[in-house]
Amino acid sequence: MHDSVYTINNMDFLQYTIDSNDADRRADRVLRKFLPGLSLAEIYSAFRKGLVRSQGKKIRQETKLSSGDQLSIAKFLVEKSRAASGAENSGSTAEKSDPIPAVNLQVLFSNEHLLIINKPYDYSVQGKKDSLDAIVKKQFPAPKDSLSFSVGPLHRLDKRTTGVLCFSQDLEGANVFSRLIQDHSIKKHYLALMEGKLEKECTWSDYILQDKDGEKGSFFTVKVFDSAVPGAKNAVTKPRPIAHGVFNGKPVTLAYVDIETGRTHQIRAQSAFHGHCLLGDSAYGSKEKLDLKKHGRDFFLHAVKISFPENAIGLPEAVSAPLSKDFSAMVVQCFGHDIRL
Repeated sequence: MHDSVYTINNMDFLQYTIDSNDADRRADRVLRKFLPGLSLAEIYSAFRKGLVRSQGKKIRQETKLSSGDQLSIAKFLVEKSRAASGAENSGSTAEKSDPIPAVNLQVLFSNEHLLIINKPYDYSVQGKKDSLDAIVKKQFPAPKDSLSFSVGPLHRLDKRTTGVLCFSQDLEGANVFSRLIQDHSIKKHYLALMEGKLEKECTWSDYILQDKDGEKGSFFTVKVFDSAVPGAKNAVTKPRPIAHGVFNGKPVTLAYVDIETGRTHQIRAQSAFHGHCLLGDSAYGSKEKLDLKKHGRDFFLHAVKISFPENAIGLPEAVSAPLSKDFSAMVVQCFGHDIRL
């Protein structure tokens, strides 16, 4: 990966060419990604001692790198980081025999900047060895010339929510997506199977707060309030009924849901708060327990579409995710016919 080796004062340095995925970033932040086996203290010490250089000259840790810069790093630091990272990642015998699973991901859109997949049910986006983050990193790795950039998810979906999920493929894609999210230019649209008969389109504007009393291991629920409380964040959800049907003799609604905010469990929690909890979502009050073998999932929430404004990285106006077989089968069971998206 390095371009060359040269020696200064009897010390070998490895030279790397900075590409667009590392440009405009602080040198210390690039090294923290590139040398994960080193402590922060070791990285900061390396800058002070001149063990990190750009264009052959000693640089400070806050120096911003430019595309095409020749970054030189003392060879022993790179070797030390690799040795430490290798030991950390070797893991136990059980971990070695439990590799990242091979998953046939449905790709909805991809270019050099962004990858969009149809998230399968019951997969965590991040945090576990079998997470989609790990799976995508394996199947769609970062550019080999980058020192610090890593492919990763650009937003989150609950483990049991399916549908449109976006991953960065380069730094430009990640930055553009983040800017569009911050200025609310990206719109997310969902399909939700709710209990009861939602009569008309409405807007739910409430406040969501993490429920510390509802924590169970890594899982927690959230509480919803109709007015501001300390620590709570505003959440705006707009459901629109598109079909009314019956499940086990009780009314259900298939709703098209737009969200203006992206709070944890937002649709699930607000639906329950307004008397229409998602069918089967026992964490938020559903009395119906769905049979996983028969129905395929605990509840039915699908990120059906994401809409983009005009942009400079080639993203289409919208990307849609088809329903899975179990979701389509449930729709037919409840409403007597499938739904055209």
